[in-house]
Amino acid sequence: MIEEAIANSFNPIITHTNKNPTNRICIADLGCSTGPNTFIAIQTIIQAIQSYYVPNIAVANRDSINLNSMFHKLFPSDETIEFLVFFNDQVSNDFNTLFKNLPNYNLNNKTYFACGVPGSFHGRLFPKQTLHFVHSSASLNWLSEVPWEIMDRRSSAWNKGRIHCTNAPKEVRDAYEAQFKQDFESFLDARAQEVVGNGLMALQISTTPDHMTVESSDIDPNRAFELIGSSLMDMAKAGIISEDKVDSFNLPIIYPPIKGVKEIVERNEFFSIETMEALNFEDFYAFPNANIFVSIYRAVVEDLIEKHFGGAIGDDLFDRFTQKVVEFPEILNPNNFKMAMLFVLLKRKIDVTSTEAILARAKATAEGLALVSHTLKEDGGLEAASLRIGEQYIKAFGNIAKKDTTLWTTAPLSEVEPAAESLFHVTVDLSDSLDLAASHTRAGQYLQLRVPDVDKPSFLAIASPPKLASARGVFEFLVKSVAGSTAEILCGLKKGDVVELSPVMGNGFDMSRIDPPEKYTTVLIFATGSGISPIRSLVESEFSAGKRSDVRLYYGARNLQRMAYQDRFKDWESSGVKIVPVLSQPDGSWTGETGYVQAAFTRAKQISNPLSTGVVLCGQKQMTEEVTSILVADGVSSEKILKNF
Repeated sequence: MIEEAIANSFNPIITHTNKNPTNRICIADLGCSTGPNTFIAIQTIIQAIQSYYVPNIAVANRDSINLNSMFHKLFPSDETIEFLVFFNDQVSNDFNTLFKNLPNYNLNNKTYFACGVPGSFHGRLFPKQTLHFVHSSASLNWLSEVPWEIMDRRSSAWNKGRIHCTNAPKEVRDAYEAQFKQDFESFLDARAQEVVGNGLMALQISTTPDHMTVESSDIDPNRAFELIGSSLMDMAKAGIISEDKVDSFNLPIIYPPIKGVKEIVERNEFFSIETMEALNFEDFYAFPNANIFVSIYRAVVEDLIEKHFGGAIGDDLFDRFTQKVVEFPEILNPNNFKMAMLFVLLKRKIDVTSTEAILARAKATAEGLALVSHTLKEDGGLEAASLRIGEQYIKAFGNIAKKDTTLWTTAPLSEVEPAAESLFHVTVDLSDSLDLAASHTRAGQYLQLRVPDVDKPSFLAIASPPKLASARGVFEFLVKSVAGSTAEILCGLKKGDVVELSPVMGNGFDMSRIDPPEKYTTVLIFATGSGISPIRSLVESEFSAGKRSDVRLYYGARNLQRMAYQDRFKDWESSGVKIVPVLSQPDGSWTGETGYVQAAFTRAKQISNPLSTGVVLCGQKQMTEEVTSILVADGVSSEKILKNF
């Protein structure tokens, strides 16, 4: 959607004016979190903008071209367009992790320059007329604050016994909608001052279909919030927490009606609507079981709950929530998912009748210069010419970059075999694409894989070690087959079928941060589910496990049937890695560790010296965050806790 939006609506005039003498394009991602989604979005935006400047003749064989290199060769050295990316989120966001995870960010080959901007996007963040492109995905659903009315016992909107507007009286719903309206208007007003004329703003907002109301429990997240609230009330009745504490807690999140979003934008005089489209949310929805469903929502609300109730109730609360999800399994059915992802593309309005605007268009390209000359002769004046130039200029450039800007490499499959329940070994033959094979240099890197006739790619971590790519010219993956996804189609292919691969992405696990092995004698590795894939790459990359006194791999899965690579455990143990399988739902014969990996580690601990301990994490967000908190509290440096994104 973003690529198409830029192809149709981005106007190069914004980077070629006297107000922007540095030839700099400034992009902001508002509500960025710590990645990797923010990096993927930024890469898409930058490549789409670069494509505007790369002539059609030059991209005819795009698979063999480095778009970034070609883009910079188009301009004299003193006129090269550079990209400055602002990553914004709340002050509490982990910006250190964000910057550690910046993909391919080195001194000699920067695609863009990065800057962190902490603060609320409901107010001003940047100087006037700074930004050329603004992106925000799913962040505008969060309110700047809980509506005061629902916290006031004297108000008709007091939300007693609930933590959200789900199934609440009309007064509560109205308070939530009024707060969203105020916040969204403040957001648009702030951006109107910061975005240059003709600049673009791409917003993705989770919304309520117009035939429903925002408090409906048929909206899946609302139903989840209702069950969490019910679990809290159960704990209050059991005397674990106070009922007053529950009554004073409300989630500051809303899924506004599509119609309401459109009305707010239309009332704003500074932006025009270029595109507004509701996307099929079922494409993003895949919760195969209650545990995964609960873990997703735990990641969403746990920080808020801990701040209000304290951290001690977390496990009990989410165990109760899990039981309620099990009691209502229809909540996991994608067919019952009644929500829409609204994609909104806005353009900052500008007066284009000035001489400066016309000359700026002329400077942008030789085609623009010829267009100005022709139009002035036809119309006899600058003012009359400007509108015609604007229309023809956008038309002339509108179709240049409608192609996918990713550099795809075509390669055949050499193996597709079951690895465990719902998991498959997939091997891609790169013998004819050795440059791509050689670009895999570090365990933990990943790429996009696309199957025939399916536009949406899958992001897959490379499971094989880099040495295997060099020696045999193959990439191996561990792929989880999720119903309705590209991965499911991939797992159904056979040897000889052709797929497409993007360039290798990410910096992988930077093991130099926990070297030499004589200094960092303990390495703790944690993986869950298919997160074992890049861990296999690491373990088989000879990271000197045998030279360290304590290397443990805590590997979590539901049961043994869902645990991949069991046939490799013996070799891993021989290399110096102690395997600790942890099953969350084992059968009666299992005598090993049970529950979640973080709980299994907490029971064992046994860290001889936190200062000589390194950590590698890959798996669910809840697991990585909890393990990080446990280890940092025990004295392990956060600098020594490695993730691959």
